[in-house]
This record gives sequence, structure tokens and C-alpha cells, in this order.
Amino acid sequence: MTDAASKALEESAEDCAAGFVPSTPVARRLLDYWRNKLDGRKAPRREEILPEELGDLLPWVILVEVAGSPPRFRVRLAGTGVVREYGAEMTGQFLDDLDMGGARERSLEDHRRAVRECGPVVGSFDFKKDDGRWVTYEQITLPLSADGETVNMLLCGARMHGAGPQVEPVLSRAATRAAGGQ
Repeated sequence: MTDAASKALEESAEDCAAGFVPSTPVARRLLDYWRNKLDGRKAPRREEILPEELGDLLPWVILVEVAGSPPRFRVRLAGTGVVREYGAEMTGQFLDDLDMGGARERSLEDHRRAVRECGPVVGSFDFKKDDGRWVTYEQITLPLSADGETVNMLLCGARMHGAGPQVEPVLSRAATRAAGGQ
């Protein structure tokens, strides 16, 4: 096994031990990008995240400001894919004001955890919006820090699918994951 393959295997094991395993290409690629920016710190600076380097990930990127104590989370930028699938613009809004149905608190806790632990957090869930549409959602939340220690921004990669009006959410995905499948 090469050194690079060994390192990748170690990082994968660390990710699993830490309780997160990105399952979408968006989450995996954004995590790799973020890791390459660490340079020995707990978190890269916002200025080091360059749109031209993100390429086809940009439609799925959300940049979130951490404001106040206890923290609130304000969307500074939401990619076009996220806005299209969510069904509304969210730039400038606080996450706790967004229509996320029963998933709001889980999403906020993922963000709080990324700030508290200064590390990556992955969450996935389905939620029903007030207009009756179900949205399937996976997000990786990655801390950014002006000083390399204190989290003041979050770089998120979200893969969403606005499923339209349904009677039930897409539960088979969660059941498959819980059973250890893809």
C-alpha cells in the first residue's frame, strides 16, 4: 500500500470514528478541499476559500456567518443549486428563520457542533416545507476561522433535492444507511 493510500485509509477511519462519513460527491470533494487548506491549523481562513477553485461545487456551496453568543447562523451566500432545490433565496437570512420543518433543530445542532468542536459535521434528513414540498438534504459543515482557532464562518456543501409534494418523505434512504448500505 502506498503512503498516500495509507493516509487516505487513516483519514477515512478517523472520519468514521468521529461519527461522520460523507456520502455524496459534493461532501467528499468539499471535505478534501477544506483539508488541503488547513496548513496545520484547526480551520482555514475564509479568504483561502476561492470560488475559482471550487468549480462545479459552487452551486452546492453555502457560506454561513457565525454571529453572537450563543451563536446564530446567517447565510452569506447560497449557491444556485441549493436555492433552486430549496425553492427560495436564503442569502441574508438566519438559519433559525428558514422553513426547514422538523429538521431545523437538527440542522442548527450540526452547525453548533461544527463551531464547538472546530471540525467537520455531516447531517442528512428529509423535511417538509410549509408549502407541502419535501426536500431531501445532505450537508457537510466545515469550520473557517480568521485566527485558526475560533470559528467565525462555516463552509457548507449541500446536496438537496426538492421532491415536490408527497404524502411521505423518502424514508428508504435513511433505512438503508442505518442498515449499513449506500
